[in-house]
Amino acid sequence: MSDFKDVAHKTVAELFDMLKEKLAEVNSLKAQLNNMETCYIEVAKEKDELQKTNISLEAGLRKNSKNKQKLLGKNIELQKRIDEYKKLTTSIRNEFDLWSDDSEFADVIEAQIENLEALRGASD
Repeated sequence: MSDFKDVAHKTVAELFDMLKEKLAEVNSLKAQLNNMETCYIEVAKEKDELQKTNISLEAGLRKNSKNKQKLLGKNIELQKRIDEYKKLTTSIRNEFDLWSDDSEFADVIEAQIENLEALRGASD
């Protein structure tokens, strides 16, 4: 029977050693899990911050896009006005060229210029 006790004692000791190994493995896995949870939380926070930044940047881009559209619209409007003024200027020049041959008109223009110069001289 002492052989049985020796075998049983040896088996219990081996089982105890195996249990210690498994317990150490479980503890190691728990530590890994805790590290993974910590990393997950940090990555989740970073992701949230990046999403906030992304949302802010998208809002800025939308605002800039709207401003760009407004500026383009104003630019088009100003270009139309410039074109209208060019047409008007050309029309006035053409009309002036037609009238400049008329000596009576030239006399009127000269008189107006003299009046303006006199007024300017009076205000100086």
